[in-house]
Amino acid sequence: IQMEYISLESGNHLITEMGIGPEHSHRARLATSLLAKTAIGDLTDQEPFRSVFAQHDAQEPLNGTCIHRATRNYGTRSTTLVKLDREKSQWQVWHKEGAACVGTFAAPVHVCITSAT
Repeated sequence: IQMEYISLESGNHLITEMGIGPEHSHRARLATSLLAKTAIGDLTDQEPFRSVFAQHDAQEPLNGTCIHRATRNYGTRSTTLVKLDREKSQWQVWHKEGAACVGTFAAPVHVCITSAT
């Protein structure tokens, strides 16, 4: 396993199993484009995220943001949303097992970040 530290600017960032940012796949470019058009708000409304991460492409299934390839045992296994509020030093984490197009995200886990000093 290779670990890498990357400092991210404020804003939305997409991280997939293939890397960070839109340049590593069509799926990442699609999700990044859809996220840029989505009003994020406080993340209590899950529907904008479902619309981003539950996109299917009937012509080219691997190009959607939600993939179902049962014959190849390949597809979306989970989706996680993380919001970092730097002013409050607090993380909120929403996680959903399985495909994004089915069910809802679990209630957020709140994590406060405190300094060791």
